Amino acid sequence: MKIEGKLTPPRGAKNKYWAVEIPLLEIYTQGKSKADAYFMAKDAVETLVAKRGFEVICAPGKGNRFMLSANDPATFVAFILGRLRVAHNLTARQMAERLRSSSPNTYARYEQGRAMPKLDTLEELLRAIDPTLGLVLVAG
Repeated sequence: MKIEGKLTPPRGAKNKYWAVEIPLLEIYTQGKSKADAYFMAKDAVETLVAKRGFEVICAPGKGNRFMLSANDPATFVAFILGRLRVAHNLTARQMAERLRSSSPNTYARYEQGRAMPKLDTLEELLRAIDPTLGLVLVAG
């Protein structure tokens, strides 16, 4: 799984920093160069995940876009689900209700990285958080 980020080059004589945005995760940072901006994006996610051995891979994309993936997809998906749930002010119990489940533990397994959802389940989890969310497959 990959998620997209965006770099904005420095503008104006006084601004010397590249802005970094990872909108899906509501992460914003900056770097002194394009390479440093990529490092800061990677470091921001790894710091927030805070799991030994977890590593983010940051790959340049088209234009000023970049893609983030990780060496541990289950942990990465768990982190994404957790960030989205909190950003939408939802509790695990509310997620269970939205998923028509009697137990918050069903959803919690995914958010804790104990289970990796299949694509259709991931789509269902994302839509339970926000009906406008969904998966987009991109070639290349």
